[in-house]
Amino acid sequence: NDTRLNGLKKWSHFLGFVRQGSAEDIDPTIAVRDSIRDWMVLGEKMPASHFLAHLGEALPVLDGGVYRNAVEQELDRTMLFVPGAGQASSSLSRALLGLRASGDLAWDSLSDAVGEGLTLTGRDGPRSELRFTHLWRPEESK
Repeated sequence: NDTRLNGLKKWSHFLGFVRQGSAEDIDPTIAVRDSIRDWMVLGEKMPASHFLAHLGEALPVLDGGVYRNAVEQELDRTMLFVPGAGQASSSLSRALLGLRASGDLAWDSLSDAVGEGLTLTGRDGPRSELRFTHLWRPEESK
């Protein structure tokens, strides 16, 4: 109903989960940026799986979080794309790309990271060219 939607729009923007002015443009960049500043050590590389585990614990509505997992269990996978193992949702992908562009986050693929990795998702599904195994906050991060 409109009452709940208006509350969602106000609080989701306040919490950093949407772009200003629209509840349809899910973009958790601000929430992710603020969260990683609390638990990622500057310059220390972290495996993608550990990153997702920490992020899901800190922000349970995002990939790997208990609330996100509970909702995804109830979704009809024929009606909505649900990322598979090693794939980021499109909203988390958008946030990670934004944080990389701003210099708040960096990533790389390390050859010795067997079975590790995270593939970002675009409008048309997973993007193999946007796959990496480790992330870090650059030393010159803001």
